[in-house]
Amino acid sequence: MIKVEDVYRNIKNRDGEKTICIGKGVIATSGFNALDIIEVCPAAIKLFKMCGKDESEVGYSWGDGLFAITSDESNGRFYNCTDKQHQTNAKYSCDKDNNAVVIRATRHISAGSEIVINYSERGEDE
Repeated sequence: MIKVEDVYRNIKNRDGEKTICIGKGVIATSGFNALDIIEVCPAAIKLFKMCGKDESEVGYSWGDGLFAITSDESNGRFYNCTDKQHQTNAKYSCDKDNNAVVIRATRHISAGSEIVINYSERGEDE
């Protein structure tokens, strides 16, 4: 199970360290094991140049210059991204037969942990 809530980060600057809200994120409400499916997000497939005009659109690479934009009925747009491999705990893949983005755990995720992916690293397609 998952939920969307505000996510906070500790930020260091010249005045010291402070905690700020960086926006929404997806939080595990129960544990996941490696390879568990966290969520299947229905998606609309668009050309790359059509993505990103609306801040609510998060594009997952679909291949061939296409991106999958997850539907509002899913939490797909709330998964935060990092390019630091040691901080990710999930990957996405494309289910092209069903026009869906599949979010899958890459390692154990404890309840209460944020689920973080790298939009640039796609897992093997379903």
